[in-house]
Amino acid sequence: MVIITKDVYEEIKNDIPKIEDQMSSRNGSRRLWKKFSSKNSVLLPEVNSHVRVSGKISTEKIEADFRPELEQLKEVILAYMIVNPVEGPLNDEIKNEGKEILNQSEISSSDNIINEKIEESKVYIRSEESNKK
Repeated sequence: MVIITKDVYEEIKNDIPKIEDQMSSRNGSRRLWKKFSSKNSVLLPEVNSHVRVSGKISTEKIEADFRPELEQLKEVILAYMIVNPVEGPLNDEIKNEGKEILNQSEISSSDNIINEKIEESKVYIRSEESNKK
């Protein structure tokens, strides 16, 4: 089992949307395929062996379509990430302030209720009917 480093994970996270965006057009798919196959041969060498490249024919006006290979590459990378864990926690820079904010709001809510009760008491004490207590 290989552990995927945080840097490699970040690259994958940035690359997957680029592959998905390319699915709408064949134009540029060859360039993207070359880029990602080269990059993955270094970052994830085991991945490229699982992607089958079919024969391509291109003409002057029509570029060869590498979208099937890009789709395979995306699926293989996602499967690779399922099988191999990512190094360490990925959200260690994110500070969770939710509990602190929740506790602060509860305090202010109870303070508001107490202040309202005090104000109601003052109104009652100052009223003319306060002697009937």
